Amino acid sequence: MSKEPQAGIKGIRAAYMDSVKMLSARAEIVDPDPSEPRDGVEPGRWASKPRISTVPPHCPVQVVGHDGEVTYVVSAAGQLFEVKTWDATTLYKLFAPYGNYLWWAWPRMSKPKTDDAGDVVEPSRINGLEVAEAAQCLINEGARRGMFDPAESHRGRGGWKDARTGDFVWHSGQFLWRVNGRKLEASMPGLDGDVLYTRQPDTIHPWPEPVDFEDSPATKLLDGLKTSNWERPGLDPLLVVGWFMSGFMGAAVDQRPIVFTTGGHGAGKTFLQGILREIFRKVAYTSANSTAAAIYQKLKRDSRPVIIDELESKAGDSRATAVIELARIAYSGDSLDRGGQNHDGVSFICRSAFFLSAINAPAMMPQDKSRMAILNLSRLDKASRARALEKPVHIGMHDGRMLLRQVMDGWREFRDRLLPMWRVGLLKAGMSDRHADTYGTLLACCELAVGPLAMEECGLKVTDPEALAATIMEATEAERAEQVDNWMACIIRLLSSSIEAWRGGEKPTVGGVLEDLMATGQFEPEARQKLACAGVGLIDKGKVCQGYALAVPPTGPALSRIFADTEWHDGVWFNALKQAPADVVLRGKALVVEDGGKAKDRAVVKINGVSQRCLVIDLTRFDEMMSGVDT
Repeated sequence: MSKEPQAGIKGIRAAYMDSVKMLSARAEIVDPDPSEPRDGVEPGRWASKPRISTVPPHCPVQVVGHDGEVTYVVSAAGQLFEVKTWDATTLYKLFAPYGNYLWWAWPRMSKPKTDDAGDVVEPSRINGLEVAEAAQCLINEGARRGMFDPAESHRGRGGWKDARTGDFVWHSGQFLWRVNGRKLEASMPGLDGDVLYTRQPDTIHPWPEPVDFEDSPATKLLDGLKTSNWERPGLDPLLVVGWFMSGFMGAAVDQRPIVFTTGGHGAGKTFLQGILREIFRKVAYTSANSTAAAIYQKLKRDSRPVIIDELESKAGDSRATAVIELARIAYSGDSLDRGGQNHDGVSFICRSAFFLSAINAPAMMPQDKSRMAILNLSRLDKASRARALEKPVHIGMHDGRMLLRQVMDGWREFRDRLLPMWRVGLLKAGMSDRHADTYGTLLACCELAVGPLAMEECGLKVTDPEALAATIMEATEAERAEQVDNWMACIIRLLSSSIEAWRGGEKPTVGGVLEDLMATGQFEPEARQKLACAGVGLIDKGKVCQGYALAVPPTGPALSRIFADTEWHDGVWFNALKQAPADVVLRGKALVVEDGGKAKDRAVVKINGVSQRCLVIDLTRFDEMMSGVDT
């Protein structure tokens, strides 16, 4: 299935443009002797006023601002330095490889030598560097530039959105790339408005020529992915192709969906990881055993994709949980703050798309799962393996570059039409906002890569919105059902907890006691006693709602034991329940009822001899919601 990236005239022209760009990048470094004039200006004579008042002409370093004791300087090599201590070594690092310029701008001059008659026999010459003068000049320039926050304004390698135009910008490391019409344009990194791009080790350059669907390697990749044994063969390969494109987009998109693939030995996770590594080559951060700290220390200001294999669930090991937390932060581009040395806080904003793999996925919170597409792989049977061997996937060395060029060519189409169309369609179908963002982004990216016809061939009726919505909702039903709201998960935890202190060795659950009571309507006193042992109260039928209700107080030793080691510990359960709809968890005026002509507050319930103001769960209404009667 391998094919040349582009044949004929297009391929020849692309190869020629590559060669021209590589030659132009190898510019000769010109740094004359410091004693020689530059543009007719003698060493140190470039300013009529004190040389600390302004930077010298054609200065190879650029001061971008300051913050407290730190002056931010872009070195002559294009990297950002945070300078606190100024000495000769620091200055040489900033100006390398233009050390002669440094001596020309701030020379330390020797005294001229004279004879006995006072005639000059040896003129003054440069014998060193005026370190203090150079430092004062650069510090003053930082103050003139104003405050600079690298967390907000410094951009590393990866995909970005131009803050002024909204256009897509690819930072390869040594160049910034944009598409103007159908023409690819390159420029040097530097200060662009309020944003700073700095030079770093180069990754990959976009393909020089526009890439259409018929030339795109995405179609070949999709065909290869179809040979794996996916749980949802009509959807999962499309989501993977969509992630390829979103990985290049990086910080340019508002949401960066996470893809998590699971499967046992022989299911094809290693095969898939190999495809990813070949496509992204020097672009992605890849690892089979990484920590969250290692990831953000390596990424720094980059928006490059992150590919992690073997993110296994291991007892007593929290590394996988920390990586998933970082992926969740990256989804929306939020800030990760950590303490630093000398009480200096370190702020890191992660804007990378994550692709994770494991045999067994770690335990995850609902907010994690709603940000990811979980794709399950099974081992191929003999027939499927034979078909896969007949059509092996060969990744061309330029496939990643061509996919990147598709992102750049189609950015406006993706941003203005595809992404809104997919998101709105999924919302109309009944998906939550978060799921619509996650799946909508991946499917819009996939359409950008392969077009609607290829998606139709997989079974997604792109041209029939109603049929499309029904297909996607059916395919994601089980995944979405696992992701319940916080308040709902809190109630589920309570109902599934055992009642520890009960006689006769019996340890019924809270939910089991309620289920028996609601089924038979008998043994209310015994049920009340059992529930009191769990720290909750029972409210009879008709008192606050048609059926039975459960009163949950804000404190209590039994409830503290039930919610210990959960996110609802130490009374947090009470606030979690307040997040529920008002017709499920009753509070306030809903619990004030007429009783014998007087207003009675049913929120005050006596449990184990102590009256407490409670939240009240309408058990019938909760059961209806969990059963999907009213969602």
